[in-house]
Amino acid sequence: MAIFVQRNSQKLGPYTLAELRSQLASGALSLKDYVWWTGQTEWIPLVGSPVLAPGFEDPDPAVKKGGDGPTGTSPFSIAALVAGLLVFMAFFTSIPAIVFGLCALDDLKKNKRRTGRRMALIGLALGVLSTGIWGVLVGLYYYNSDTLESMKNHDEAVNSQPFVPPAPKASAPGTNAAPAQ
Repeated sequence: MAIFVQRNSQKLGPYTLAELRSQLASGALSLKDYVWWTGQTEWIPLVGSPVLAPGFEDPDPAVKKGGDGPTGTSPFSIAALVAGLLVFMAFFTSIPAIVFGLCALDDLKKNKRRTGRRMALIGLALGVLSTGIWGVLVGLYYYNSDTLESMKNHDEAVNSQPFVPPAPKASAPGTNAAPAQ
């Protein structure tokens, strides 16, 4: 339904019922303004109009009943949760979990009648968490790989030389080399 608003001899609109109520709630419109829609004979004050009544319905048959947009669980939310749960098995699913989580939140923002916000947030959180964990593990591996490589080289160098038993200790001059009894 197209609702028009008259404010200080200026005509505004057309507004849908939801837009009008939103503009009123935000302060862009005032209760002192006048409204008119198709079927009305004259402008009436917004404060006394049926537009503000809780049970007021759009008299325009062209208005879709039940709202706009798709309903149900967002498919991106499901994908984010599945990819987020798979990160425990493989690293490569953490990035898709983050991407699907962000897409799901965007989809839920655009389609108010959809559900799945918790699934999207869980998938997103698992993706971010696992990316951090995998990053730390890879960093530790490469940090320690130099140490492991040097230890391996040391062991190879030691093992490649023939075993030579240590030489006996030489005694200091003027001392008896025989053990004391």
